[in-house]
Amino acid sequence: WDELVQQTKIMKDKGIIDNGMVWGWAQAEGLICYYTALVHSFGGDLVDADGKPMVNTPENEAVLEFMVKSIEDGTFDPSSITYDDRQMLNVYSQGKVPFGMNWSFAWSVFNDDSQSMVADKIKVGLTPSGKEGVESATCAGSMGLAITSTSKHPEEAWKFIEFLASKDIQKRQAIAAGALPIWKSLYEDEELSKEHPALKEMSRQLDTAFNRPSIVWYNEFSEILQVEIQNALNKNKAPKKALEDAQAKIDETIENYGGKF
Repeated sequence: WDELVQQTKIMKDKGIIDNGMVWGWAQAEGLICYYTALVHSFGGDLVDADGKPMVNTPENEAVLEFMVKSIEDGTFDPSSITYDDRQMLNVYSQGKVPFGMNWSFAWSVFNDDSQSMVADKIKVGLTPSGKEGVESATCAGSMGLAITSTSKHPEEAWKFIEFLASKDIQKRQAIAAGALPIWKSLYEDEELSKEHPALKEMSRQLDTAFNRPSIVWYNEFSEILQVEIQNALNKNKAPKKALEDAQAKIDETIENYGGKF
């Protein structure tokens, strides 16, 4: 991230840009996805060795301080705290900022000249590292397909899952919507590589993808953290205080669930 900060400063000093990287840091689930990626890029985690939610750590505080400082000095677009991860697509598509981070489908949006001014002018790269020894880190956002125990048509449901997970459909989705295929062999497919030239670089990012915490009451965990991160970004609280308050609410929720997490 230090290099990105330096590059942004050079572009701002030369009058090439007004603001740097754009994010989707509004109070929504996307904020937790971004925070997860940043935390791991700084060598941190959102849970301890036992899987217990643990957000009040030095690494996580350093991340939040970095976010706040970068908003203040314009390294990151200050309006990022009002955009969700869909709204930021519009800003980046206008060509007003040099960097952006989003899901794989964004590649198709950015390269659609009917809705983007940066079509054929962008490249995909690994997310930066915030700590020596960490190559890169991002947040996984894959969909899990399942059949409910009460399904009246489990056989048909399974056939549909097989259909969606087939190589042919995965390839078609990658070409049409920029979705990353689940089959490793497709990343070497010549036709797909031609239609989706950023695919191989994206496949490298998969090696450093981290899931959000697996918590029984995840929605509550996410909301607690969203609120407190936003408190820090809006300067209602210092980063350390925001994470302390988040941890206190998380610990209280664990107690309310009888120690389950």
